[in-house]
Amino acid sequence: MIIMNSNREWLRKKAEQEDGCYVSVGGLLDDVTRVETRPEAFEVTRHAFIRLLQLARRAKGLTREELAQEADVETEDIANIETKPGYVPTPRTVYKIAQYLKVPEKKLMALSGLVQLKDPQFNRVAIRFAAHSERVEKLTGEERQALEEFVKFLNEK
Repeated sequence: MIIMNSNREWLRKKAEQEDGCYVSVGGLLDDVTRVETRPEAFEVTRHAFIRLLQLARRAKGLTREELAQEADVETEDIANIETKPGYVPTPRTVYKIAQYLKVPEKKLMALSGLVQLKDPQFNRVAIRFAAHSERVEKLTGEERQALEEFVKFLNEK
């Protein structure tokens, strides 16, 4: 008979020791599954992850470097998350950010593309957040002119 250690703190520490790897730790992540499909399928949730990190960082008035220090992650990871839409951080990085932001790790891991939640509402809410969190800025005169010229070009036969 195998006896499973169900102490959540012990399981989290063991998971952190496996930095960069996906670790199944029994019941700790029982309502998620490892992402087996194309990573592109999770672009929308990753966009919500990016916006969440950007807005939380800005709300706290932190630079990327300061956020990295506060969350105990690499500055490069924060920069990559915010600037490279296809970048998928390590589980440790997402775990540390979740701790810092005081949000559930499994949901942040799902937003980052590391796991997929079995909750159908999750994607809908993430999409809505990502869509509503983008700032709408007016075009400058130069941008408007460039847009009009490009649309005119596209409409030429």
